[in-house]
Amino acid sequence: DFFDLGTGAPLGPGIRDGRLVGMPSGEARTAAGIGPDDAGRILALYFDGTVTLPSGTHTLHAYNAARVPDGGIGLYTAQWGDADRAHTVDGAGRTAEVTVADGRVRETAVRPGRGPVPEGTTVLVGR
Repeated sequence: DFFDLGTGAPLGPGIRDGRLVGMPSGEARTAAGIGPDDAGRILALYFDGTVTLPSGTHTLHAYNAARVPDGGIGLYTAQWGDADRAHTVDGAGRTAEVTVADGRVRETAVRPGRGPVPEGTTVLVGR
């Protein structure tokens, strides 16, 4: 099973039209792909991201990924689709979601939301 049944998100890296659309962080992930002129490729991908909060800089642990690890923060964009983001933190006792647009916090919630993320908006999900 290469896709999360709850969200439909790939369990590994996702690339569309040459752009990264989803990735769990941590160790490098190997992915197979089709490049220009239908040439096959094997790629080693690694996601490394941070978010700056008033409390300081924190590591991002997921980018449009099916699961946010314990104690982690995931970043979700319009490319996530309309899957319920609550599935990314199944079983977590404490969670939070922060919606950011135009560099400003627009909304906060104690549980992740559902529905599409608008273009130009970033949603942070923590557990």
